[in-house]
Amino acid sequence: MRAKRTGIALLLAAGLAGCGSSGDNTQALTRRQVQGLVTQLETARAAAAARNVAGTKLALEKFRASVARLRRDGALTDDAARTLRIGAARVLARVEIDNPTPAPAPAPTPTPAPTATQTAPAPAPLPPGQKKKHEEKPKHGKGHGNKHEGDD
Repeated sequence: MRAKRTGIALLLAAGLAGCGSSGDNTQALTRRQVQGLVTQLETARAAAAARNVAGTKLALEKFRASVARLRRDGALTDDAARTLRIGAARVLARVEIDNPTPAPAPAPTPTPAPTATQTAPAPAPLPPGQKKKHEEKPKHGKGHGNKHEGDD
């Protein structure tokens, strides 16, 4: 985690070192602008420390948008804005490397519904030489011990 904090601090220091007037009519960042950038980077740092890749990405996108706005307003030089954008991209890449997205779990294979032949287990094989017993059928009708009217 210390490396992430150091990376974000270095990002800010490198970018802000290139800010200000250097004879090219670029005005220096105000204290409020610097504090806004620092706050955005602290938000990114906190999200990275919590292993929240989406939160880190969102905070760094806001930071990059602020850098672009400050460059358009003339508060940042092209070089300073570029350095800050590159630094933000590197921090995000590092956070994504340190916190890879877990692979999705494979979808369970649906179990087919049992068929009539699958519901009852197969009978055990008979030992050699033994014949299969036949099931007895219920006896109905004449000649099978049932008495009917008039058979007396």
